[in-house]
This record gives sequence, structure tokens and C-alpha cells, in this order.
Amino acid sequence: MLDTGKLLDIQLQCPETWSNKVFLTLDIDWAHDDVLEHSINLLEELEVQATWFATHETPLLDRIRSNPNFELGIHPNFNFLLECNESKGRNVDEVIERMMQIVPEATSARSHSLVHSSRILAAFKKYGIARESNSFIPASSTALTVQPWEVISGIVSLPFIWGDMHAAQSRDPDNPMQSLAPDEIASRTGMKVLNFHPIHLFINTNRIDDYESTRPIHNDPGALWKERSTADSGAEQFLRTLVK
Repeated sequence: MLDTGKLLDIQLQCPETWSNKVFLTLDIDWAHDDVLEHSINLLEELEVQATWFATHETPLLDRIRSNPNFELGIHPNFNFLLECNESKGRNVDEVIERMMQIVPEATSARSHSLVHSSRILAAFKKYGIARESNSFIPASSTALTVQPWEVISGIVSLPFIWGDMHAAQSRDPDNPMQSLAPDEIASRTGMKVLNFHPIHLFINTNRIDDYESTRPIHNDPGALWKERSTADSGAEQFLRTLVK
């Protein structure tokens, strides 16, 4: 079985806590409860550890909390601030504070759209965040052995090397990119953080159009399930192959 871990277990000075381990992370991204529950069921079935970056309050967060294989982090959305929209908070601190009210135990964070800056890092530290995963280093484009580093005093950066969205985009014939197969991910050395989304696991996203064409029904799980991809290289099948 795959050697998995939770981001909160990573200790910078202890390579045995991260070297050659796989860290499954999921950006919840306001998924419908049925869509989110599908992902919870899947990861419990596979008996793997995972870090879930929460975006909103839902009773399913308590189910995630109750599983010792799971960790809850926060997934704050700073895009509203970039658009001069104060509806989700007037500043960085308010955005983070609202997320910490939902997940007060969080020590890990990934921003929606990977928005980050030195000011955001300082605010994360103030609210007790010790690990951030806001960098994407595609494993397919580099031979580097990825490992954690201290981005500022008190906060460790944990970049991810594979994402389901990037993999789906890589299969776009008009904009082809390289994406590694499950066996290539498993065989790499170093720290291996992967980024999944419940919506992509639910519809087994293979090509980016699988996702974009279903946007109007993302809150209709019944209709969405009928559009689910059967591709062996889709997001859920990728995860199943990786684990087993």
C-alpha cells in the first residue's frame, strides 16, 4: 500500500516524516455535500491519510474530524480582495479569521487560486498556521527532488507536484502539457504532495471539458453523476491506481 501522511505530521528537520511519502490533499472548494461525501467515502475505503482544506461550514467537517487519518486545514479565498470586494472580509486578517472560526484547529493552509504573499504568510503565522502549500512544482517538468523548506520563520512551505486540474488540462489537444502517471509519482523520491478536488473525484475528470461543461449542474449531484467520465486516467481512477 501507498505510504501516505498528513501535512501536520511533517517536521522540517526530520526527513523520515516526509521523505518518499505521499501526502494527499483536497481543496473542498464549496463542493455540494453529496460530492464531498463521495470523496470522504473514497478515501476511507482506500484507508489513506489526507489533508482537507475547508472552504465552508458543513456537517461533514465533523465526520472528517472524527477520522484519525484525516486533517482539516483552511482554504481561504483572497480573490475577493483582489477584486475590491469586501463581502468575504475587508482585509487578509478578516478572511483568515473567518476561516479559523470554521476550522479553529487548523495548522495547514492553501489559498484558493494559490494566492500568496509575504503579508499573507505573516497573517497565517499570527493565526497559528505552521504549514502552507501554495506552490506548484510540476513533477513532470523537473527532475528536482522536492522537499519542504521554511519560507518564513515558523512556517514551512510544502509545494505540491501533481494536481487533478493540471492533469486534466494536460490532456487538452490544443494545449498539451505533460503529466505523470500514478506509477511515476509513486516511484519518485522526496516529498510528494498531491492536490485533488472533490468535484473532480466525483465526475472522474479526465479532460478539462469534463469539468467546464458540467459547471451548470455542479450543485445537482444526480445530474452530475450521469456525466461522470469512465476514463481510466480520470481523477478518481488515478487515485485508485496510485494507492493500489
